[in-house]
Amino acid sequence: MIFIPYIASVVAICTVWQVMLQPSYGPINQFLMSLGIKNPPRWLVDNNWAIYSIMMIYIWTQIGYYVAVYMAGLKNVPADIYEAATIDGASGVRQFFSITIPMVKPTTFFLSTMGIIGSFKVFDLISVLTNGGPGNSTSVMAFYIYKSAFTDFKMGYASALAWALFIVIFAVTMIQWKFQKNFENE
Repeated sequence: MIFIPYIASVVAICTVWQVMLQPSYGPINQFLMSLGIKNPPRWLVDNNWAIYSIMMIYIWTQIGYYVAVYMAGLKNVPADIYEAATIDGASGVRQFFSITIPMVKPTTFFLSTMGIIGSFKVFDLISVLTNGGPGNSTSVMAFYIYKSAFTDFKMGYASALAWALFIVIFAVTMIQWKFQKNFENE
């Protein structure tokens, strides 16, 4: 169930969320009004809430991948280490902080790097849900590059923006790579 949003069609996901976040008759706002909230958020049509709505939907769609990779990382931790810690008298909390967290640091590094890179390239949700609006409140770099190239037909400008985005992503990745030592197993 957790992995289904990751493999589902983006258009299908966006259609469901557009209905759920509809300001007037959407189930989420109907629920909030039943709780006594007189003016619930207008979600995708409000300048202040649109980007947060996109972020929430993006996290929801990606969480299945992160759970699957973390589960694989957790299964990679040898059981005999936990057994030895139990024999030595380590509590469950101590085992979590002294064994589990250090052993999944490489997985955490991988997922944090991929998550940051992925957040720079969010395009599909924005294109389908808000088309960069309301106003330009959800126009992120990847969407702006697309709009510059294929709506405004400024191919050279869009190409320069794409290179700038590449440099920013490369710089962030190199910074993370520099601090990779913090994510290695001891």
